[in-house]
Amino acid sequence: MQELEQMWQEKVDALTKQNQPLSDGLKMFQWQQEELHLSLFEQELKTPYPVLVKRLRKKWEG
Repeated sequence: MQELEQMWQEKVDALTKQNQPLSDGLKMFQWQQEELHLSLFEQELKTPYPVLVKRLRKKWEG
């Protein structure tokens, strides 16, 4: 999970340096990372759909 957050942050930092906006895909990826965090550490809150590290990695690479 930390690896995904680091990759996302590096991408955001690079875009920020270039004064580029975040794409909707990157915003959605961030949201899904938050959902993953909830599903792992705040299970009683429930997430609207299952989020797995494997799925997020596949999305990132795809």
